[in-house]
Amino acid sequence: MILVAILAFSYVSMASAISTDIKDSYPPKETVITEISGSILEPINSANVKLIRGHVLVPFDYEIKRLGDKYYLWILAPEQRTNYTLSIRGITTYVSGNVQRIDYEKNFTISGNLTDYYVKPGFILTEKDFEVRVQLNEDKEKEIKLEFIEEESEYMLKPGENIIKFSVSNINETGLFNLSIGRYLLPVYIKSNKTEIPILNASNETASSNLTSLIDVEPATAQEEEAINRERAKYHCYEFPGKICAASERCLGDTIVSLDGACCVNGACGGESAGGSSYAWIGYLIVALVIIAGVIIYIRYRKVKAEKNPLAKKIGPEKNVP
Repeated sequence: MILVAILAFSYVSMASAISTDIKDSYPPKETVITEISGSILEPINSANVKLIRGHVLVPFDYEIKRLGDKYYLWILAPEQRTNYTLSIRGITTYVSGNVQRIDYEKNFTISGNLTDYYVKPGFILTEKDFEVRVQLNEDKEKEIKLEFIEEESEYMLKPGENIIKFSVSNINETGLFNLSIGRYLLPVYIKSNKTEIPILNASNETASSNLTSLIDVEPATAQEEEAINRERAKYHCYEFPGKICAASERCLGDTIVSLDGACCVNGACGGESAGGSSYAWIGYLIVALVIIAGVIIYIRYRKVKAEKNPLAKKIGPEKNVP
């Protein structure tokens, strides 16, 4: 019972490390859009996203992507009405302060009538104007409301596929924006080429922000170091690229600040952490003492065995003792 309780607690802890706001039920063909919350330390492989019906993998439309510093997932709900499990495998995250690779699962049900309309894709990552497809599953036109960058309008959907175009010409900065299409709220991440993020280099001159300079730049003052660390903290460790070392490891390169914490760059993680290596000699000493004690016991045992019948030793093997 204790083991079961420990395993249950461990599973709950892992599950709580990653979460979504996926509901328990959806109508067929609904577009499900969700943010994946939690510390995600390495890119999520889109091939690890699975939809399971019973024990069978189900083909489905979906996309998972990092927009800014957050991950988003959209899926088009299947048309067959039954129970499903969404599985995202191999997510690298923190569990109780330690880096672990876990699987996230969410059960939901498809039930009720076919949804009246759905959107595709469920989010946008772009540097230019874009379009969204809206499928109306009804025989009559349907009016919906559009809202993007503080501009509102009405749009009349026609039966079948509708292509709605949006412009980013008025956006002058990189960032995450919301696009409202009827009842759907789509995250839109726009990479604007109209702005640059300045950082301070060693000569106190501004330069365009890039990850190489963020690693190699040497601050001349405490103020410059603080500014550089603030800029580094906007990026995940793997983007530099770098790696989060495990508790038992130490960084063999340089350690810098990142969105995920201490990030090891210009080298690999390996060996033992500084705290662990300082006490390693104790373990080696104990092993050596055990070996020496074993050798002494063995030598004494052999000596006692040889002197067990000293009379027979003096007479020799060919003479009988009366």
